[in-house]
Amino acid sequence: MSARFFLAAIAFAMPLDAALACSCSPATPAETVAASPVAFTGMVQSVRSAPGSQQVATVRVTERQKGNVPETIEVTTSTQSSLCGYPMKSGRSYRFAGKPDANGQLKVGLCEMFSLNPPK
Repeated sequence: MSARFFLAAIAFAMPLDAALACSCSPATPAETVAASPVAFTGMVQSVRSAPGSQQVATVRVTERQKGNVPETIEVTTSTQSSLCGYPMKSGRSYRFAGKPDANGQLKVGLCEMFSLNPPK
């Protein structure tokens, strides 16, 4: 069996999630904040599903650390960890950092959220 055939067989046998796995470079919370235009702590008020396997959390900002952040902001992430999604739960407080889009919505991923909110 040729090496090329063997590699192709393995690639087709892998689950799609494994092929699309999220990969993060280690970063400290300070590095994550420094690389972001805004940083804040906020309480998730509600979470809803959105098209394209997305989750949108409405977050009440409780502490501003960096940048101009409104009192309430929508934060979007994928619902799939293999696509770097970070599950947020209503009623929980999280630290956030990133760059809001033109509509003022912040998109976050697993890498920066784990940096700012390490598992306890």
